[in-house]
Amino acid sequence: MGDKSESKNDAIRKRNDMGLYKDSDKRGKHEPPNKTNEADVNFEKKHIESFPVMEPHYIRQTSKRRYLDASLSIDASLSITKMHQLYKDKCTENNIIPVSEITYRRIFCTHYNFSFFAPKKDQCLICSNFNKARDDEKLVLKEEYTDHLARKASCYSEKAKDKERAEKDKEFRCVTFDLQAVLQIPSGLVGQLYYYRKLCVTIHNLCIYEVALPNDAYCFAWSEINGKRGSSEIGSILYHYLSTCVPSHVTEVCLYSDTCGGQNRNQYVAALLIFAVQNISHLRKIEHKFLESGHSYMEVDSMHSSIESAKKNSEVYCMPV
Repeated sequence: MGDKSESKNDAIRKRNDMGLYKDSDKRGKHEPPNKTNEADVNFEKKHIESFPVMEPHYIRQTSKRRYLDASLSIDASLSITKMHQLYKDKCTENNIIPVSEITYRRIFCTHYNFSFFAPKKDQCLICSNFNKARDDEKLVLKEEYTDHLARKASCYSEKAKDKERAEKDKEFRCVTFDLQAVLQIPSGLVGQLYYYRKLCVTIHNLCIYEVALPNDAYCFAWSEINGKRGSSEIGSILYHYLSTCVPSHVTEVCLYSDTCGGQNRNQYVAALLIFAVQNISHLRKIEHKFLESGHSYMEVDSMHSSIESAKKNSEVYCMPV
């Protein structure tokens, strides 16, 4: 049979009255000699967790996935390979032997639910489910999908009408607003900047864009020290905009936003707009219209793109330690 004599003798010696091997199975109970040291694993985890992460904007209620901030990468294409390179640099500074990229990748994938790409607009759940469904499932989803597309077309048609009216009627303003993805400061193109900064602060930025010429735009920014990103902050900014930025000859304002319940579509913002129309003397009517969930592209998104582009191309000239 090719077995060693010692193995056969051991099997005969440890059999019971039924002729079965009675000793316990010791396979898999020995620590492998090439097992990664626990201290090295903890150091790698600490490195992975040091990168800022962001939540998805539209599906945070249903998704546990978090997105790594790609702005820390020199070429704006952060990856596990790039993170491992930064990890090795960090190990060199601390006189630690780094683990291999394979081990780094395994720990990253098994212990964290992170992704490297957060789309500017999360995918529409209804459209995604319909497109991925089998033919028989599409028959069940067809009515909901058709109604969804009809609402999408109706929303964009309504916004186009309000935009056209705003270009002709000087007493009417059509405005889009949206909260930008969180910004981290300090920020720069130098990968090592992250390790030298003493404090990382999250910045929130609500952008307001008037769709008619001359397309006036406003950025209202605050740090996590000053406030959160909920309905109270959004409402306060909207009231400030309506009371100080809207000219006195404007009597009607139409606001467009996405359907994010925690920020825009809630009773607190609605109450704020009622308060505004009652207390700002020249405003007779304020409307707040919502685009269909998953299809909320607005003119204000161009502001976010411009800010991200400018930030990506900014250089760091000094880096105090």
